[in-house]
Amino acid sequence: LNRASEIGSATTSSVAPTALPARREGAAPAAAAPVSEAPAAAAAPPEEEDDIAPLSDPYIDTPLCTTCNECTNLNGKLFAYNTNKQAVIADPAAGTYRELVIAAEKCPVRIIHPGQPKNPDEPELEALIARAKAFN
Repeated sequence: LNRASEIGSATTSSVAPTALPARREGAAPAAAAPVSEAPAAAAAPPEEEDDIAPLSDPYIDTPLCTTCNECTNLNGKLFAYNTNKQAVIADPAAGTYRELVIAAEKCPVRIIHPGQPKNPDEPELEALIARAKAFN
């Protein structure tokens, strides 16, 4: 048992000096960290652009749906239930942007996101876009 203790302490003591210089050397990579942050910052804007693109399409946070029927009663072709009886957007072309915004406003759990309008000629479009901001 004493030999094991001596071996364990010898190993620990030999590891400790090795660990200290490694920590001291850690300061050098910290100086290099801003260099690695610069490329990450340069890469961030393209990712942000990718994140913005999906928001143009309407979507529903389907797993949070409570099956209240508000959206399906509004337009049963635009909105439908999946096999779990939770709402999905069945056919975005089957309804108007107005219907998407109204459904988002009526949804009790606020999980309908109208996205951006597809028809630039839809009546009262500016007002609908303003109303949809709260849900996108």
